[in-house]
Amino acid sequence: MSEGDAREEFLAEAQEIIEGLSRDLLLLDQADKEGRDDPDLINEVFRGVHTLKGIAGMFGYHQLGAVTHALEDLLDDLRLGRVSLTQNVLDVLFEGVENFQRLLTEDPDGPPVDLEAYAAAIDLVQAPAPLARETLEDYARKIGRPANSLYNTLVRLRTALRHCIQARLRQEGGAA
Repeated sequence: MSEGDAREEFLAEAQEIIEGLSRDLLLLDQADKEGRDDPDLINEVFRGVHTLKGIAGMFGYHQLGAVTHALEDLLDDLRLGRVSLTQNVLDVLFEGVENFQRLLTEDPDGPPVDLEAYAAAIDLVQAPAPLARETLEDYARKIGRPANSLYNTLVRLRTALRHCIQARLRQEGGAA
């Protein structure tokens, strides 16, 4: 198989995965609107993104790999209950699929993918919720530390992590 044939095979496989992700996200959105949780569907979306990340790396699509990696982390948080499925989370997931499509087509006339803005959008939906702060206060009492101090430390860690991700994206040619 020639390099061109392998690339075409990759693009076909990636497109198929993206179409499946789009369908699954629409079903997830519908389930959410009906008030139903669907952990199997969340797992299916996670697996699709994970597979796309793997094949993107094999074929040198580093920007696509960076986006899938960030989205995979969000989906893992969603699977483990660290993030709740909200309309904002769904919007970020749909935006991820749109970004996948744009990165694959590499259309010079199309809008560029702003990976830093997308990383910030993911960071925003992963931010600690007010209920998490209440849990933090309980933990702070248990260990005898002020809750504000622990909360501020978590916020600084999250910010530092976001900066590391953005630096990695720039290193991999993902963001200008």
